[in-house]
Amino acid sequence: MPRSKCSPGTYFWLFYILILSLFSLWTLVDGIHVQGIWSPSTTLFKVITRFGFQRTDQNHRLETSGYMFGNITLLNHQSSSSSRKILLNKNNNNHSTILDSSNPYFNSGILLFANRTLFKHIYQLYKKTKNVHMNCNQTDDDLGGKFCADIFKAIHPKNTEKICHNSSNDDNDDDDEYFRYVPCPTGGTCDNQCQEMNIPNYQLTYVIDEQKDASFWYLLLLPCRRKFLNQTSFIWTRKSNTKTLLSYDLWIVNGHPNNRLTTRLIDSDYQFSYEQQNFWFYILLDFGYIILFLMQIYLLSMQKKMKNLNYLFTISLLLHSLSYFFICLHKIVFAQNGKGLETLFIIAEVMKIMSIALLILFVLVIAKGWPFTKPETFSKTLMIIMATIYIVINILLFIWMKNSLNMIEEVDEFHTVPGWISLGFRIVLMLWFIYELRHTMMLEQDSRRLKFYLHFGAGMLVWFVHLPLVAMVAIHIDLMWRCKIITGFSSTADFLAFAILTRIMWTTNNKQFLIPDNHIYNEELEYYDDDDSSFVVHQISENPSLIYGLDHECRALCSQYSEHLPSRFFIGTQSLKSNENQVHLLEYIEESNSLLKAVFQHRSGEIWHIISFSKQPQQLLTCFSSLSESNKIENRFTLWRIPIDVTENLNENENATSLELEKCHTFNRNDFDENSGRLARLKPEEEDELILCLETKLAYIDLETRQMKRYITVDNPGGPKTTTSRLSKISTCNWSPHFSSNIVTIVCNNNIYAKDLRSSSNHAWQISQAHSQMVRDMDFNPNSQHYLATCGDDCEVKFWDIRDTTKPVLKMLHHSHWVWSVRYNSFHDHLVLSSSSDGNVNLLRASSIASQPYGQLIEQEDLLDEEEDSTIKRLLVSDQRQSRNDDGLIRKFEDHADSVYAIEWSPNDPWIFASLSYDGRLIINKVPEDEKMNILV
Repeated sequence: MPRSKCSPGTYFWLFYILILSLFSLWTLVDGIHVQGIWSPSTTLFKVITRFGFQRTDQNHRLETSGYMFGNITLLNHQSSSSSRKILLNKNNNNHSTILDSSNPYFNSGILLFANRTLFKHIYQLYKKTKNVHMNCNQTDDDLGGKFCADIFKAIHPKNTEKICHNSSNDDNDDDDEYFRYVPCPTGGTCDNQCQEMNIPNYQLTYVIDEQKDASFWYLLLLPCRRKFLNQTSFIWTRKSNTKTLLSYDLWIVNGHPNNRLTTRLIDSDYQFSYEQQNFWFYILLDFGYIILFLMQIYLLSMQKKMKNLNYLFTISLLLHSLSYFFICLHKIVFAQNGKGLETLFIIAEVMKIMSIALLILFVLVIAKGWPFTKPETFSKTLMIIMATIYIVINILLFIWMKNSLNMIEEVDEFHTVPGWISLGFRIVLMLWFIYELRHTMMLEQDSRRLKFYLHFGAGMLVWFVHLPLVAMVAIHIDLMWRCKIITGFSSTADFLAFAILTRIMWTTNNKQFLIPDNHIYNEELEYYDDDDSSFVVHQISENPSLIYGLDHECRALCSQYSEHLPSRFFIGTQSLKSNENQVHLLEYIEESNSLLKAVFQHRSGEIWHIISFSKQPQQLLTCFSSLSESNKIENRFTLWRIPIDVTENLNENENATSLELEKCHTFNRNDFDENSGRLARLKPEEEDELILCLETKLAYIDLETRQMKRYITVDNPGGPKTTTSRLSKISTCNWSPHFSSNIVTIVCNNNIYAKDLRSSSNHAWQISQAHSQMVRDMDFNPNSQHYLATCGDDCEVKFWDIRDTTKPVLKMLHHSHWVWSVRYNSFHDHLVLSSSSDGNVNLLRASSIASQPYGQLIEQEDLLDEEEDSTIKRLLVSDQRQSRNDDGLIRKFEDHADSVYAIEWSPNDPWIFASLSYDGRLIINKVPEDEKMNILV
């Protein structure tokens, strides 16, 4: 497939979007050192920040208490102290303060430090005030005054002097410790700031101690002013027409500022809110990623043959390692100045998104079976486009997610709308991964690789699903702990995923799954098919087998009989989309364990049965179903002709995927007096006559004239009848190769009837109740005229002597589900194949009823070197033959993952056979060498 070409403008816009995304995220990272400007006239309620304070340790109270300190002054006036009039009069406390409220810049607002309970109460009052504003004609000042009054009813501030209180006291008067009148005078402290608690060189300080558990506190600015009625009382008001601007510069920390560097170089808890105290966890992960990346670099340096899969994983690991390095660098700087490197942190988050996207692409490529199980050309451009789209979508969701977060609602990034969408994408990719891995495992037969796929799939499935599960569980956990749980689980799972994949990429005992050894690299991928509709898998083993896979379901398989042609097989697909069906002609090359092929379009419908002609190898017949003009499904039989140049020179057309079949003749529903079936049988030897299986009868066709000679019917008194006839439905039929090919057998449910075409008698012979359930298939012994094999839904294979049909001469039960097909070996009738819905193909030995015992093919003179040793050698050979003469299962082939509907022996090689399962998987196997020697020797 040609490379996709992008114009320079495309790259410019991608770069522009990336830069725009980074700048749009510039303000999304909150530091603990907060700075800003606030106008009381523009907002009724401002949340500066939220901070999680740790639990107070009574033995280390100074180090574990929470502190908020800083400055807040007028921005557009040099000092507020010059506009004050302070009158000092003696009272019970020796002094009181009366403030001139006529100055609009004094007492412009309140800086309030509220716990979670108080904050929720204030927020409810705020929403109530906003709703009232929308439904009445009150002024903003009236509503603001009521809002402030309602707030301070809950706080009850009675103290206006600088009196220090113990913050652990539950008395409501101590609520003064958690709000300050702002702005503060330049060069001094706020009016109600306790000097004993104040941090030197700062205007205000809050102390949070006696914390029994970690909890959130909220720093708020409220435009509430005191309007004094007299020297001892005041009311709360708000004036929205003033143009006051306040500048704040505040620090919020865990632990006293004077003790932060007494014990260690980097205080990992001081600047960080409690839910973000994971500094050393990130440092540890960063060291782990550095080690993994160095291991991967060493692996790349040791590999002589590089593949894109190596580079893909290495780039993903590099991006992830760099992202954690940048995050650690940001946290180190943040631990020192409370701000960190916000831009670097955003870049790290974007790199992490790109890394995870590439990792998902990596595991999807493996799940698709590349580089071994399905070495077909998959569109790399499509994969790159999909990865790019996924990265862009996740970056946009990340921007949306960060903008959706706010300190008012207690939600984390995964419990927002973009967060749920991101988790949904992850689940969709997980389902895609499962689908691809299942399809690949169906096509893989190497036990080591199947075991690898099983473990790999289980591990990556846990990695895919862990984040949605943790997010769903964490929603029921307090936000203070939720962030740590999600971060801990997700970061650890990502690290384990990269570590395990790095280990998998590593060479162990010269056996690799994802990186082939150099000396077998070309052998494994040599037989490479560019057709997207099929693929070939090769195994290098003692008894090699070969897998050919198709993208459509299949049931139809037959051998192409010809004396001068090698082992060839026809496959017919069964796609519900009629125009997508195909006929595949495959030629097996034993020397190289490879296939040549030609693919023909069969747009007529889904193929149920296929027949080849030995005397005319370029001719075949298909039984298929398709929609009629009245939108009813009808079964048809069509004779086709293959171009002779394709038949004789298949190697020149191995890459052809759109060849056309020449239609010779079609037998339609109108040619018969009842519905057609889905089966046809060609008369052996002459191949001049054909029987087509209809619903309750057989149509006897003369192929020379293409006309029907007569119907063949059978009365089955005990079988199920159709609604329109007294005759029973026919399930299958066959043509005996003996008796001059004049015997046709018909199966109705579980009864078998033989019709002699030369006689008008009802039955030549019959087998009643051949199986306890329906008979699915039968096959005659090609070398012995009296024996046939049957199989059915009772999981059994039975062998019959037609001279005495009262009971079978041999029964074999080696399947666990319906047996669909049974086939005699035409060269050595000791060997019988059976296939079943249990996904297995059984190679059976029926030597007790074979036409010749084992070892008859060897010349007698080969056994007699000397006259005096002949008797001993004959006895030894006789004993060996007796041990080999046991009937039963030779070997069970468990390579299929779906029902095996068809099996066929090679017409020219007695040791090769093919099996076809419904999932479109054709497997070519051989008779085991020891069994082959048993027959020949």
